[in-house]
Amino acid sequence: PNNGLPRLVAFDTKPSLINNILVPASDAAVMYGDGENPEVLRSHGVSDPRAIFVSYESHERAMAATSRLRTGFAEAPIYTRAQSRREARELKIAGATEVVVERDELPRSSPYLLLGDDRVRTNGDDD
Repeated sequence: PNNGLPRLVAFDTKPSLINNILVPASDAAVMYGDGENPEVLRSHGVSDPRAIFVSYESHERAMAATSRLRTGFAEAPIYTRAQSRREARELKIAGATEVVVERDELPRSSPYLLLGDDRVRTNGDDD
C-alpha cells in the first residue's frame, strides 16, 4: 500500500524544473524541496521509501546527501553515482547501498546503447 503516493517521487530545488522534467503521470511526481533533507521527504508523505537514488554531480553534495538520508532512513536502500572508484568507496562508507561508477559503467553500457539490448551480452547480464 502506497497511501496514494506515486511510485516515483523526485525532488529538485529549481522550481522551473517541476513541470518540465517528468510528464505528469499517476505513478510519478516531481516536488520542490531539498531532497537530501529527510524531513522534507517526510513532509511530502515519504516516510518509508523503498529506495533512494542520489544523483548529484558534486561528490561533496552526494556525500552529504547520502549521509543525511542514511541517518533519516536507516532501512532504505540508497543508490548513488560516482565518477571514480575512490568516490564510490567514500559513498559506501557514508551509507550508500550500491554505487554506480560512471567510468566503469560507460564502457560496459555503450555497446547496449549503440547496438541494442538483444545484440550485445556480457557475462552476468543474461538475467
